[in-house]
Amino acid sequence: MGNLLCGFLLAGLGLAAAYRMIVAEYLALGLILVAGIPHGAFDLHWARRKWPAASSVSVAAIYLAIGGGMSLLCLWLPAAGLLAFLVLSAVHFVEGELPRSRFVTAVSFGLASFVLPISFHLESAGGYLSYFLPAAQFQTLAPWLRSAGPLLFLLCLTLLSMDALEGRRTELTQRLLCLGGWLFLPPLAGFAVWFIGRHSRQHLLACRTHFADARSGLGDLVVISLLALLLLVPLFLRFDPRDLNQLFAASIILVAGLTLPHMIVTHKHESLFVRSV
Repeated sequence: MGNLLCGFLLAGLGLAAAYRMIVAEYLALGLILVAGIPHGAFDLHWARRKWPAASSVSVAAIYLAIGGGMSLLCLWLPAAGLLAFLVLSAVHFVEGELPRSRFVTAVSFGLASFVLPISFHLESAGGYLSYFLPAAQFQTLAPWLRSAGPLLFLLCLTLLSMDALEGRRTELTQRLLCLGGWLFLPPLAGFAVWFIGRHSRQHLLACRTHFADARSGLGDLVVISLLALLLLVPLFLRFDPRDLNQLFAASIILVAGLTLPHMIVTHKHESLFVRSV
């Protein structure tokens, strides 16, 4: 199922990009917000398991306070907020890959999920990140990114080749599809193939497996999706949603605020992620 979803996303977003790149990018960003953010819908369930003595109200209040603080950091100190968000994302993505990988493979693909879409598409990525990194700062980083991208890509291919030779083929097709998305699709579309087709999907499958009341979690999923989209609205006082670069900045500020508490709640839950099928 994971291979099919990644393949479908790769093909669908590829066709959209062939028609017009901006169409694929708007579609990918919408998918990330609507289909990606809800993978935190079971966070309160995990929090109750992690801190059984805490009340749901206190956990929710702390969750919102941490998330709000992270979003404010991105608004007031954009470069620092972006750096914190990328570090947190890298740790979370690597942790999600570890149950199915050797350490070096988990680290490589966790980093590749956002380094490769940037390094292979520097012009587009520079526009998306312009709120957080002014053009002069991004240009300073560009040579390093231009060199790091191909090296990291080759490392990922080498690790997959080693896995194939050693008989570890369970993750091979899905990871190859993700590599193809990062290389050939524009940055948001390439990231969406991995984030929705692999990371978020595995997370939701694990939640459905681990919680007997998963049906109630589906209600949480819908509510959180709607609330997340509503939380974008106040950001439109600062950012113009008609400009893709500004819409991306607003989305990152929102996602950063959701990522930190989500990571705290799910950290070290090794059973949270399931083996791909």
